[in-house]
Amino acid sequence: MNKTLLLAGVAACLFAANANAVELKQYVSGKLTYSDMSNDVKYTEEDGGAKEKADDNVLGGSFAYGIKAGAVRTELELNIHEDAEKKYTEDGESWKNSLENNSIMLNAYYDIDTGTKFTPYVGAGIGMARLKGKVADTDESISKSKTNFAWQVGAGVSYAMTDNLSLDAGYRYMDSGDVTIKEDWGKVKFDSTSHEFLLGARYTF
Repeated sequence: MNKTLLLAGVAACLFAANANAVELKQYVSGKLTYSDMSNDVKYTEEDGGAKEKADDNVLGGSFAYGIKAGAVRTELELNIHEDAEKKYTEDGESWKNSLENNSIMLNAYYDIDTGTKFTPYVGAGIGMARLKGKVADTDESISKSKTNFAWQVGAGVSYAMTDNLSLDAGYRYMDSGDVTIKEDWGKVKFDSTSHEFLLGARYTF
């Protein structure tokens, strides 16, 4: 019993010493994003249905606050995008689908020390995405908003300009879920995923 207590005490002391040895650093980051959004649009009507690929390339921005502990970074990130849009013309009629996609993500990254100013990293995140799907023609416009669980995985590399300032370039795949517009004539479902390329800077305090 005494040996068990002694070992537990030693383990606790070692854990505390190791925790104290890791320096916690705060940082903020801002990035520009270029997103290749794949918004699968599925129509379900009384007289049949159809599926469209409403892909669009949009710009956006991300802002994050994080904490770095050794090789691990965790951050809270806000992502804002332009609306993804797709226009159609058939039998003399025109209409447009659009999808608004903004999110808040909790991300974790692992920095790979290369001994140089270049630091590759891998990461993943979970959070909430706010989608707003819209279908509009010359006569009317209908829309629906929904908040979904979202997830992302990615990788990138940073370059240390100074001890505090780093440039950052990365890629990530993001799944934002779906949103469905229901009307008397049927429904329209938007299913959103994206390939995103990011370029920005990170300042560590």
